[in-house]
Amino acid sequence: MNPGCEPGKMGYPKNNSLIRNSDYFILSLLIAVAALVLLFIPGRWLNSGSSWCLHYRLLGVQCPFCGSTRGAFALLHGHIVQALRLNFNILLLALLCPVIVWRAFSQHPLPAKITRIMLWVLLAGYVLLYISRITGADRLILSR
Repeated sequence: MNPGCEPGKMGYPKNNSLIRNSDYFILSLLIAVAALVLLFIPGRWLNSGSSWCLHYRLLGVQCPFCGSTRGAFALLHGHIVQALRLNFNILLLALLCPVIVWRAFSQHPLPAKITRIMLWVLLAGYVLLYISRITGADRLILSR
């Protein structure tokens, strides 16, 4: 083991690095790239053609992730209601993004328990969304 390195983080300086957690840093970079792509692509590219979702094509029911890309696009362009109608979990994901960035760079990261709770809430949101899509309840709620 190199002196000044954390166990399991070979090659990363313990005290002198801006990056505190390389896994969360990589995830933060992926989120930033995805956000930049969604900010600059034309909206018609996302709304043209049929769905790519295999679940939807085989079963005729949207999966819990259907609408996530279009929802993120709408949220990044300030259309919050449209984003929530496409996939209400996009708001939970948007709330999780700052936590991921915080854990990547902070010297005093949030407790792992907070991240775990947020992930469980997100999972519960996807399960509820899936149940509502299977039963058709999402169409009743969104038609109001």
